[in-house]
Amino acid sequence: MDMEPTWALVSQLTYPEFGILSDVTFQFVDDNGFEVIDVDHVDEEVKAHKMILALVSQKFKDLLYTTSPSSEVFLIKNVAKDVFTAMISFIYGNREDLENLRMTELLELVILAEEYQVVGLVNTAMELIENFSVTEENLLETVKEVLEFENISDVMFHHCAAYIKANLNLSEIEEFITCLDQEKMVAEKLRCAMSLLIPPPCSNCLSLPCLDKTTIPHTEKMVAGCQVAVKNNNCPDKWGSSALGQHGEVTMVPSMQMVKVAWCDGSESEYNVHHTDNKNDPQLVYHCGAVGA
Repeated sequence: MDMEPTWALVSQLTYPEFGILSDVTFQFVDDNGFEVIDVDHVDEEVKAHKMILALVSQKFKDLLYTTSPSSEVFLIKNVAKDVFTAMISFIYGNREDLENLRMTELLELVILAEEYQVVGLVNTAMELIENFSVTEENLLETVKEVLEFENISDVMFHHCAAYIKANLNLSEIEEFITCLDQEKMVAEKLRCAMSLLIPPPCSNCLSLPCLDKTTIPHTEKMVAGCQVAVKNNNCPDKWGSSALGQHGEVTMVPSMQMVKVAWCDGSESEYNVHHTDNKNDPQLVYHCGAVGA
């Protein structure tokens, strides 16, 4: 039976029992050439296969087959092992290491992916950044980390701003921004991101917040097509007893105090807006919740 090869099969190379041994090793050192030791890892080396790396990365191809074709061990300077390992895992078809990275590591991964030109990794890392779980505990730290990476900070600032608006009340928001006083640029960028989250005006009453079911004082913002209703209608026998039984669509605005309405029963008539201060009298109101409004 024929079986088309897929990139997913490459992941089998990571299993020793598959029988094809790695032919390149990466070790981690700092600027002074000292080996970087991470107590969380027993094995401080990352092993891989030259051909696989070269297939998806121009830098790996140049490094492994042109610059140092006879070398089997390469020193990686000032790159976190978890970040480099996540890049190698991605090349072998495994996203789990990427999904376990912290925000600061994901940001470092984007830069690393651009440097090594790994096919598809920048987009994948950016997707994880955009969907990164921002919580009350990591919010401030995340905003500050994002600020250090100007080229992608807007995405996460919008993400953080959305979390703030959804989970904090106005006083808590102000308190949070005040605590950023020592980070003037952070506070300014955050305020800007939050301002972008202001929803558009209602398409029916043309106001923000929406004026649904409120009395219409004049026709300044009223246009043909606006959905309206009569609150406290004085003809329940005709319009029924429901709160907004008499409703319709504005077809014309003759003056600042008058509108022409095509009512739900098929009739059409002019109606004087806000003609009384008595709240129990019939009042023309916005009907923004109407179907099609």
